[in-house]
Amino acid sequence: IISTDQINSITIGAKPFTTATIRLWKNLTFDEKRLYTIFGCVNFPEVFGGNYDRYALWLTSQGIVDSHIRDQFSAGGKEEMVISSGRRIHFPGVYRRIKNNSELFFRRMAQKDTTVLFGYPEIDMEAVNRRLMEWADCVSKLSDVEYELSMDALKTFFWGVGGGNFPWWKSMI
Repeated sequence: IISTDQINSITIGAKPFTTATIRLWKNLTFDEKRLYTIFGCVNFPEVFGGNYDRYALWLTSQGIVDSHIRDQFSAGGKEEMVISSGRRIHFPGVYRRIKNNSELFFRRMAQKDTTVLFGYPEIDMEAVNRRLMEWADCVSKLSDVEYELSMDALKTFFWGVGGGNFPWWKSMI
């Protein structure tokens, strides 16, 4: 077994190892977990289809390891979503993440660069609406839910039954 002191002094060729801070997901605060999960939903839409590979690699690049990464998105079972007809339909649990963290989700979507973990230079509402539609399209293509149904539920979530130019979430960003 290699000790911490040995790790700090080991070299390969002429390059020494550098130490990294690695944290387990279970040791993150509640707010940190929310931040990273919503970041994953926004920037890695394939998680809506059950593919966590790129998100897992990115999370590791942030010094975080989650041995049960699927649970971040799917734990809790199905989520009830409303579609434009007013009907309620059960969706995979990953949809719950954006519903239960809507303020964080909409703030992330309104950031000029959604890949910046912290910082809020924002874009205008028209650009946010376009981004939401592009994101919903991408998620709906990658989700296990039928495309039209997913788009309908996400648009209804964003703009309400009947739509409108003044989304309920505008005051959140």
